Amino acid sequence: MIYINGDRIAEDIDNIAKTINEYLIREKMVLVDENNIPLNPSAIENLVIQNNAPQYLRAIHTTQLLREFKQELNGYIEKVNQYIDDIRDLDDQLSVINGYTSVVEAILSFIPITNFIQKDLINSDFLQSISEKVFERAQLNDMSFIIDVIEYELLPLLQNVSDEIQEVM
Repeated sequence: MIYINGDRIAEDIDNIAKTINEYLIREKMVLVDENNIPLNPSAIENLVIQNNAPQYLRAIHTTQLLREFKQELNGYIEKVNQYIDDIRDLDDQLSVINGYTSVVEAILSFIPITNFIQKDLINSDFLQSISEKVFERAQLNDMSFIIDVIEYELLPLLQNVSDEIQEVM
């Protein structure tokens, strides 16, 4: 037997994944672990298949998850804004390059969220292209270009993700 938030969802082990998925879609929920981290499909399958004892799973509404993510994203956007203000006056090439890399890595980590809300907001080809230009400019020690890319290309991309999450909620 499978329970989600105390509700019995299924008794039959056949098509259990389909039954769980249909329930989650219908109720607009996502399964989470004890830290409210969403479970990926393989983790769900492992939980369900690992033993025949009743499984008590926990789910939260997608709007709650998106709200929490949006708060974290907005906090990150504020940090990037502050970073831009702080780094503009410094002549520290390594800090600028590390900052750029951190922002791009963060953006790439948001792809699953944009996929979840079914929005194609992050173009990895664009990020690849801009990163190549940043690399060329870094070799020329043009840190102002890299800071401008963060401020005028990456920061608006982050803000767009935040705006689209707000629209979905």
